[in-house]
Amino acid sequence: MYRLFFNLAGRKPVAVGKTRYIYEHPDNPDWLIKVHRSMIPHQNIGIFKTWYARMEDRFVYMTGYLRELAVYLDSRYGAPDGIIKHIAPIGGLVDTDLGIGLVVSAVRDRSGKLAPTLGQLINNGQIDEQRYQKLMLFLDIILTSKLVLGDLNLENVVLEQLEDGTEEFVLIDGLGERTFIPIQIFSKRIRHKRKLKFVQRVMDRLKAAKVIPLEQQPGF
Repeated sequence: MYRLFFNLAGRKPVAVGKTRYIYEHPDNPDWLIKVHRSMIPHQNIGIFKTWYARMEDRFVYMTGYLRELAVYLDSRYGAPDGIIKHIAPIGGLVDTDLGIGLVVSAVRDRSGKLAPTLGQLINNGQIDEQRYQKLMLFLDIILTSKLVLGDLNLENVVLEQLEDGTEEFVLIDGLGERTFIPIQIFSKRIRHKRKLKFVQRVMDRLKAAKVIPLEQQPGF
């Protein structure tokens, strides 16, 4: 029986999220591997608190993979959603010495480094007029998408830079509902409200950073 298995324990993660570690794929630089980051405390915190921490950790572990895969599959079902090209492709699941890993596309800049996040671009004054217009289009696509995007933030959006000079904003995480009760799945109004809140947060950051052309900001 053929089994694909990767050793990651001795490697340094290229990024650390709230719930997962991200590693370079050992065999292919075009991919990354996300593995669960345990939320269970090492110190003794009592029987009940330990039990609760384990339950919470298992919930995050299970939903972390399932919600992302479910929304990714949903984006390919029926009429193609316009946001498809703005979601980093998922390659599947693999076994690692750190547990199950989710294989995702490595979105990079022209130099081959991991692509800068939207937060980094705004903080470093790297949103010019052309990128501003691309960002506005990206935000509009998010608002009109039917998909559930439960964890939208400025670090989950990156700017892919191809060798031919093409740039696109890409969502690298945040697919699916993170809450125990998946209200966004059942309520289009709440789903839109959450997305609108993220868009407004982006616009507020752009305004605070004095990004041009502010006088042309759209009324989302």
